[in-house]
Amino acid sequence: MQNSLQTTFIFFSRQESFNFVFCVRQLLDTMDESLFNYLPLIRNCLGLIESSEHKISLDLCIALNALLGVVFVSSRDGQSSRSAYEQAVMLLAKKIAGA
Repeated sequence: MQNSLQTTFIFFSRQESFNFVFCVRQLLDTMDESLFNYLPLIRNCLGLIESSEHKISLDLCIALNALLGVVFVSSRDGQSSRSAYEQAVMLLAKKIAGA
């Protein structure tokens, strides 16, 4: 009996990729310095979404969603980051729900 694990991927259109990354970068501008250790993971995820395939694994997508929530909640300026956060999370939620 062979156990086969399949990875589920989330695919972004070119425009979705651009819009999402733009929102996340706006959100990161308000990031509290105490969360800088999460930047490599966030940047890695953004790199996957920006790549020519515009895809990211469902697991990483869920982790990114959680990280963006942490960044938003602990941001230096909640008001200025709110719109960027809402747009990014709305897109991720739609993608995750469609997986």
